[in-house]
Amino acid sequence: NEYAGKVVAVKEYGAFVSIGAPSDGLVHISEVADEYVEDINAIVSVGQDVTCRLLSFDSDTKKIQLSMRSPREEGADAAEASYEDD
Repeated sequence: NEYAGKVVAVKEYGAFVSIGAPSDGLVHISEVADEYVEDINAIVSVGQDVTCRLLSFDSDTKKIQLSMRSPREEGADAAEASYEDD
């Protein structure tokens, strides 16, 4: 499922995004873009509208983990790794 959200805070380890839930979700720096991100501030900024996918929700801690990466078919990473070994 995809959610429209707004970046409410940016830290060196990720961005916090409001998606209308009681708590903001975290998009870890590794989930901000499909490629390696050295400086998260070059990708997102506070107030930016973004589209996120839900990775996980912990009902005990109310922590939401989100991703802004493109959805990938299951097994795509293994297929790429196999291809790179050739």
